[in-house]
Amino acid sequence: MMNYQLRIATLAALIFSGGSMLEADSSVTITVEPFSDTWAAVPFHKAPDFEGSVGEVSGRTITFEEVLDGDFSGSHAITVTSGDYAGVRGRVVASDGNSVTVKAGLSLGGVAPGDTIALSRGWTLAELLADELPNGTLVLLFDRVSKGINVA
Repeated sequence: MMNYQLRIATLAALIFSGGSMLEADSSVTITVEPFSDTWAAVPFHKAPDFEGSVGEVSGRTITFEEVLDGDFSGSHAITVTSGDYAGVRGRVVASDGNSVTVKAGLSLGGVAPGDTIALSRGWTLAELLADELPNGTLVLLFDRVSKGINVA
């Protein structure tokens, strides 16, 4: 049998303490038998890199009351954490100064000044998988568009 590590956030990362998410630096080892299929899933949410209050919403652009510290374009998700749209998630496609622009198709009509927003970086395969995978390892991702079975 082969053993390799999937560096994934454990259940502890999903437990809230004092209103903020705990850091998830732990790993889980999954034993994989040769020539077998193994399913693994990770928590979708990571700890936020930025949390702020909405100052203004215009089209697909949200302007924060605070200044953004860094570039959040392309690699970050936006999550509305308070207000009528709490729980709505989308992808950040541009950021500048104190504003972010979200991917087309995400409705921000219900986001209002004073609502809070969190920006979290998405997972990468390099973060999830061991530094060196066995030859022949195949990673299949969910395809929500194609119809049928075994479409990966």
